Amino acid sequence: MIIVVLKTTTGEAMTQSDILDALSKVGAARRGQITEQWYTVKAADGTERKQGPYYVWTRYDGGKKRTSRVRCAEVGRARCEIEKGREIDRLVGEFWRNAEAEAEVAPEKKTALPAVSRPERNCAKPSRWSGRGCPPEVRTPSGSRRR
Repeated sequence: MIIVVLKTTTGEAMTQSDILDALSKVGAARRGQITEQWYTVKAADGTERKQGPYYVWTRYDGGKKRTSRVRCAEVGRARCEIEKGREIDRLVGEFWRNAEAEAEVAPEKKTALPAVSRPERNCAKPSRWSGRGCPPEVRTPSGSRRR
């Protein structure tokens, strides 16, 4: 596992505010990747030709794979935007590492949970009759006990 620690220009680890400043300066970005596609086409005389390249931008959005074509003239810009997207991923990862490190160092705050009254043993619910235990047992005509 490789951990990348982002540093400021002075060589220090980035703080949360440094990361947020860097994120605000990224600008247009894309997630995913750009792939090059070629198609093989048969001509009328039976010869095969390659057509392309066609460029496809692929990414996952909400668990679904999304693809769209990118024009040849826009491929350079799109690849630059994908690099910016990777930079955003690195910055967000560093933001999470800082936040988790801060959470581990922070003193534990004990929050008092409300006291929960528990019914007596073998009782499905607290008594509405006595307020302290199970409801009184009721004998059936056959003599068996029923709750």
